[in-house]
Amino acid sequence: EEFSSADGYFFTKLYNGDGIFLNYWNLNIDTGYIKSPFPGEKEGISGSTAGGYNVGINSYINSEHKKYAIEANHMYDSLYNNKTIEEVLDKIEDILKVYKISLDSPSVIISIHPYKSVLMTYEDEEEKNFRMCKLNSTFTLVMKNLFLLYKFLILFVFLLLAFMEWNIQKTIYDIKFLTTIVFYFIQKYTKTEDEFEAKLGKVVKYESTNLKSVTSNEVGLTSISTERSSISGLSKKILYYHNRTSISTNITNVSSPQDGFAASMSQQNVN
Repeated sequence: EEFSSADGYFFTKLYNGDGIFLNYWNLNIDTGYIKSPFPGEKEGISGSTAGGYNVGINSYINSEHKKYAIEANHMYDSLYNNKTIEEVLDKIEDILKVYKISLDSPSVIISIHPYKSVLMTYEDEEEKNFRMCKLNSTFTLVMKNLFLLYKFLILFVFLLLAFMEWNIQKTIYDIKFLTTIVFYFIQKYTKTEDEFEAKLGKVVKYESTNLKSVTSNEVGLTSISTERSSISGLSKKILYYHNRTSISTNITNVSSPQDGFAASMSQQNVN
């Protein structure tokens, strides 16, 4: 209803930005409205937002509260209104200091006090408004160092478990195999089967190739051993044939060449 003022004074001031602090009861409004102070019964700022970021200041507050209210409104408009960076910096004397609006109450736990400007640290490099928390407590410093030590210990254990074996190639294959199994279950749930089945096929093919290689090596070693055994058996058969006394239906074996030689000499004497 305030925008329906007959002369348009209130609306014009709001539109031009010149009417931040206006006395409502001084406007010419319809007789159906009752003139009264701004709503609010708490000590400090009592008012209502007329539009945008315009704030009405109660004339019944003391001068100190008015000063804080005007400063707070100025900083609020500078920080949060639709202003450019240059316009905001022009309103701040020290560009390294930025003020934050707060409802801090130093006297009581719960109360409404005038807005207070709180000085904050402004970092040019990071372009952020924040206050760094320093670790002054001894307990906090000890816990921080213990936490860092715990992280390094976990990292060392992982490295030890990953590379403590001499067969690094087998470890790499195990990692690839486990990764492929994980991908396999993921694709079962996400239903992206083509890509992961191709990866799984490569790993299975790799395992099959290694298995065939190991099997072929074992077969080769077995054949070499069999060949050596056959050669040794053939040599024994040749020596066995060489040490026979005669060729007859009942073949008599001798244990040594000397025995065979003695038997042949006795046969010649008989003849």
